[in-house]
Amino acid sequence: MTHQRGFQRGPESARRLASAGGQLLAGADDTHGRYTLIRATSPPGDSTPLHRHTAMDESFYVLTGSYTVTCGDDQFEVSAGEFVHLPAGLPHKVEAGRTGGEKLILGHPAGLERFFAEWDAGADDVHELGRRHGIEFLE
Repeated sequence: MTHQRGFQRGPESARRLASAGGQLLAGADDTHGRYTLIRATSPPGDSTPLHRHTAMDESFYVLTGSYTVTCGDDQFEVSAGEFVHLPAGLPHKVEAGRTGGEKLILGHPAGLERFFAEWDAGADDVHELGRRHGIEFLE
């Protein structure tokens, strides 16, 4: 049986993930692969490209600001205090509103932080990087 311990992480101890716009609060190594949690800030109009995750569900909780979220055929306008779930396999994109925003991103199972860490380290081809991490970019 693996010995598990709780942990606490704040801004000073969280690992910076520049390409995610924030900090890693919990990753695969912390959660035994169960989930990733990232706190991310988005400037006004910032947008992810349309993409899908082959095996990871992505969810987020909006702390401040607003976002337009496209998921499959649906579009959501979400603001502070609202939660969005994006199931694996469905194409989605997220665009920050006119004042930007801050959100908690939850990836289940864990591993999303590894994509961002490799991107931050200077990966040349984001499409190939995505393929290695189960992310297909569609635009």
